[in-house]
Amino acid sequence: MESQLLSPAAEPAAAGERGVKPKVLLVGRTRYSLPLNPSLRPKFDALRETLDLRVLASAARVSGDVEGAFELVSPLRPRLLDGVAFYARLPFRVARLLRSFEPDAVIAQSPYEAAGVLLGRSLAPTEHVTSTIAYVRLHGRNYDQWFDSDNRNDRYNYLYKEKELEGWKERIKNVAEKAQTTYVITNNHFESKAGVNALELKVMLTGKRVPAPPTLIQKYPELRRFADPAEEFGDDIGGPHLPLLA
Repeated sequence: MESQLLSPAAEPAAAGERGVKPKVLLVGRTRYSLPLNPSLRPKFDALRETLDLRVLASAARVSGDVEGAFELVSPLRPRLLDGVAFYARLPFRVARLLRSFEPDAVIAQSPYEAAGVLLGRSLAPTEHVTSTIAYVRLHGRNYDQWFDSDNRNDRYNYLYKEKELEGWKERIKNVAEKAQTTYVITNNHFESKAGVNALELKVMLTGKRVPAPPTLIQKYPELRRFADPAEEFGDDIGGPHLPLLA
């Protein structure tokens, strides 16, 4: 993969200050097979000695591969549509890796991948506030299913992990400091996942445990870290509806 552009993803910290290797994401159209062949492995082993490396590229065979530092996109049949599909979905894949991997820099193989990287960065969350009212909406992170799903529920069938919500908690707090009123909507509604994440966020923002339907806690045991079973919903907990107002 010959890089033609270096796109900073964030303000990099000095390696000595962080005590860890710089995080670098390589994005390209090159096709790889895993495990890597003997001619390529020394190259990437050398890179990984000094970098925390991730590679987003194409897979040589139909079944895409994810192994260690590599995330390879399966080729599409017919091949005529393969390139179009790769670049159309590239911004969403980049956006996901920017959130999960948080690279210090993104290296694109060509101007085509660079365009996808820039679009992906524009999809990343922002704390920019342009009004007295702020609105935050969480749809989940099923990027690959957003435009290519047989069932619309596939788009929203995502439960945010606690670590992912921690990042949103900080963004929401920063946004709320700039706006007079802030609304946070969880739209990952499939099988009540939105309610689970909304309750978790409320606890993270207020520092107070909340009541939740016992059936919800039974289905999502991780909610026990934030909520207690409420056998009856009445005026003592805010009326007949689940209280989510923070």
